[in-house]
Amino acid sequence: MATPWWQQGQGQQDINAARLSPQYLQQQPQQYSVPGVTTTPPANNNWFNSDTMKGIGSAAGGLSSLAGIGMGFMQLRELKKSREQSQDNWNKNYESQRTLTNNEIRRHNENRRAQGRSSQGLTI
Repeated sequence: MATPWWQQGQGQQDINAARLSPQYLQQQPQQYSVPGVTTTPPANNNWFNSDTMKGIGSAAGGLSSLAGIGMGFMQLRELKKSREQSQDNWNKNYESQRTLTNNEIRRHNENRRAQGRSSQGLTI
């Protein structure tokens, strides 16, 4: 049986120091192989580059478009409500004017009948 590292006189601090040594940090990137594909991880992990910014800008543009579509649907819904309210107000106003006009015509017709005239006005 092999002796564990803590019994070999090498402490955790020595292992961490070895991991942070310049030789360890400057090793070449490890080659990964997948059947049919061989890639090397990028040497610099700088994600803040022009391609990433273009992608973020494109995503923001897409989100802006979706928000615009949502606002369009909300405005359409409000427009429908406004039109329904306007139509309802017009109908109420029409009925009110119709009643008022018909009452006036009936009053004139009653006066003409009382005077013995035969001409009568037509109601709406």
